Amino acid sequence: MPVRDFNTAIAGRSAAAIRHATAVRRFGALALLLTLILPWVASAQDNFLAREGSTTIDRQIQMGQYVIPSSFFGMHINNVHTPWPTAYFANERLEGSDVNWWNIEVAPGEYDYYWLDQWLQHAQSHNVTVIYTFVGVPEFYSSIPDDDRCTFQLGACDPPKDLNEDGSGRNEAFQNFVRSLVRHNAELGYPIRYWEMWNEPDIVRQWIPTCENPGHKCTGNLKYAQLLRMAADGRAIIRNADPTAVVLSPAPVGLRGAAGWMGDYLAALTKEGGPYPDVVAFHGYLNKWVMGSFPVPENEVQLVKEMKADLKKYGLQSKPLWITEGSWGNTILDGFTDPVLQTAFLARYIVLQQSLGIARGYWYQWDQPQGDGRLWQGPGATGNWNLSGYAYNSIVNWTMAATLTSACSNRGSFWVCKYARSTPSGYQAEIVWNPKGNSTYGVPQGFKQYCDLKGNVTRVQHNKAAIGIWPILLENKNLAKGPCQQF
Repeated sequence: MPVRDFNTAIAGRSAAAIRHATAVRRFGALALLLTLILPWVASAQDNFLAREGSTTIDRQIQMGQYVIPSSFFGMHINNVHTPWPTAYFANERLEGSDVNWWNIEVAPGEYDYYWLDQWLQHAQSHNVTVIYTFVGVPEFYSSIPDDDRCTFQLGACDPPKDLNEDGSGRNEAFQNFVRSLVRHNAELGYPIRYWEMWNEPDIVRQWIPTCENPGHKCTGNLKYAQLLRMAADGRAIIRNADPTAVVLSPAPVGLRGAAGWMGDYLAALTKEGGPYPDVVAFHGYLNKWVMGSFPVPENEVQLVKEMKADLKKYGLQSKPLWITEGSWGNTILDGFTDPVLQTAFLARYIVLQQSLGIARGYWYQWDQPQGDGRLWQGPGATGNWNLSGYAYNSIVNWTMAATLTSACSNRGSFWVCKYARSTPSGYQAEIVWNPKGNSTYGVPQGFKQYCDLKGNVTRVQHNKAAIGIWPILLENKNLAKGPCQQF
């Protein structure tokens, strides 16, 4: 993930102070207005949490009445200078964007909000919501400041030194950072509404509880005690400043242990008596990180099933379930670089998330320089999207505001998902693919055409369609805006 040079951060502090003062004046009136309407917003927040609840969505899917909301689509952007994506998304997550704790607090008690302000201004101007993710302990606060196991910088994955192994201690370093951040957020008019309490705490590079170091032993709840304390302190400060804020759980990652980690975290949280998160978050990567072993999008079914089992076990099944990060992942580790395979993965992966009742999915990452989920063709290119970008746009067009009348199901060699729309009257569609490869699909009576992920339209002949690892969209009639809902 990208890391901005530390010296640049230090050099920018004076200029950042000027920019901060300008931002405060600009957004001051808005902040005052928001303080008057926060009670109304809090009520709206409760309604949205109920609408996005896991059991609520599952029930609607079972009844064939779930309408894919625009709020499902989320995105990560790597570089603040990248032209704003032309692909649609409603939500943005700020992680790997030069806004981690260690990026912002450049010296004890000294905060550089320049990069965060840039991101927030972009988000506000494009009317997208924002998740801020806590991660990256500054080296001067780290309990092991020379720890080179950490991703971002030395010591960034170790708990703050004023937080004891059992979760006791002052925890002032983290509390002060949260206070400063939420105060800054208020000055800007509350652009951050969602707060994720740590990034991928189940992998060593991101978080190492004190009890996992030599000379210690993780007994009882010790493995989770420090994160639980930070989450509780952070939530209290955030909610005190903004009662409408939505607090997400820490987000564990992928097939190799996300559900197991979350189950143990919720068990420890239950023993502590809460507070529980408003949203349960995890990262939906499906990689095995072995060269030549490629991620399989259909494996998302098992991962989501396990996460839902965790929620049910601890009585949290009414909570929304968000995948706050996911894509085909790091291609350096497994060699998954074929654009045709990447495109097929993306389409099936997103459609299955919707069908599994995931309320929001955040794709990682629009402009990732190492290729992790990259959808942008790059500067100077003729078009804005690469092949996978076209596929993403197609899935948005095919599914957004459509009613999922029958969840995606495996029918022999084929996966089939059924949809309807009220306009035009009687519109029906199916998204179909065969993960095993090329084959012929017997098209149900009434379907007249099908679209591929690049928007090409083919008339159905003799009730048959050639399909393969790329999903196609079968339609019984043109939409008002044209074939395949191409905007």
